[in-house]
Amino acid sequence: MRKFFIFAIALVASVLAFTSCEGNKIDSPIVGTWAQTSDDMDFFITFDGKGNYTYINDYYMYGREVVPHEHVVIKGSFKIDGDIITVHNDTETISMDGGPAREIEWEPYDEQMKFSISGNTLHLVRGYGSEYSWEEDWTKQ
Repeated sequence: MRKFFIFAIALVASVLAFTSCEGNKIDSPIVGTWAQTSDDMDFFITFDGKGNYTYINDYYMYGREVVPHEHVVIKGSFKIDGDIITVHNDTETISMDGGPAREIEWEPYDEQMKFSISGNTLHLVRGYGSEYSWEEDWTKQ
């Protein structure tokens, strides 16, 4: 009887753990990786289905045939309310010329972005609700 009771508790705990993970899933068309490119820079934003956010900026000072001169990664989390994304930028790392990444000292901050999607294009109004907002278009990868 005791073995059955322990098994039943373990089964209930595993079901609750599985259910709680599924409850955190974000179902939105913004989930995925989006990119912008120019002659010497690449930008990537990834919104995953679990509320994690990653922003990558690669700057190619010596041409695209070598590693990026600067590789900046900002990580954090995000939440969606209607067409507003609130991003919490938590950490920033930088690596130079393919060297090891080092964390930058900075204060975490939140940013609001208003978004719309048309086909494979994500239109963002960055800094939404502030006096310093700007617009960007991103392409789905």
